[in-house]
Amino acid sequence: MQTLVLFTILAIASPLVTRSAIDKLVYDGYSLDYSCSQVTANRWTYTLDQNNKGSASRPNEYFIDPNYPEECQQTSTDSYGEGYDRGHLVASNHMDATEHSRYQANFMTNILPQESRFNKVVWRTTEVMTECYRQIKPVTVYGGVIYNDESNDYFLASHNVRTPDLWWKVLVSKDSSGKDQVISWLFPNIAGLKEASNYITTVAEIERQLNDGLGLIPIKSTLKKVKGDVTKWPTKNCDSGSF
Repeated sequence: MQTLVLFTILAIASPLVTRSAIDKLVYDGYSLDYSCSQVTANRWTYTLDQNNKGSASRPNEYFIDPNYPEECQQTSTDSYGEGYDRGHLVASNHMDATEHSRYQANFMTNILPQESRFNKVVWRTTEVMTECYRQIKPVTVYGGVIYNDESNDYFLASHNVRTPDLWWKVLVSKDSSGKDQVISWLFPNIAGLKEASNYITTVAEIERQLNDGLGLIPIKSTLKKVKGDVTKWPTKNCDSGSF
């Protein structure tokens, strides 16, 4: 499947490319709300269950999306440095249904600068939780980044990309009795983060801080003030796969 680009806001003319303020980039298994002019995905969403779980291997490289204008993308696939990883918005392991979907998960449109321990330990906890719960019930993931401080934009010269200041994620599913459940996090993109559970918040609080102009997070209003219970989202005794 090639990248499907849906122009969701009135297109504006440019000497380089005709583009919209926000493009919907639709890949195998996930989609991004992507700003060409800002060279960033602002939000992403996907749904996981047992039926789209696989064992495709993760590529060793990162790639420019060949079906989206290069001038809308980061100018390098190299590592960032300065203590930041190439952080996946949509987890590579969650897209392991096919080799192609896992390849697309390594497009730089799905990558942003993420503090290294935050990426490898704290953010990964949310990814493992998602991977485990999909074996119980389908899980819908909503995620995004927030920019509000230019002082850490270290990679404009090397990659033409800003550094997100906050990362957020919302998981929505059902418990064994069929009752809706939700858990959400809002993380600062800094060194020294502790356990992921320290950053559990409500969807209402995330929405209060959103500044991307994309509206509210599309979940039931009755769930937006619920602060999730981590004990209801197991991370043990499951096949968490290879990230």
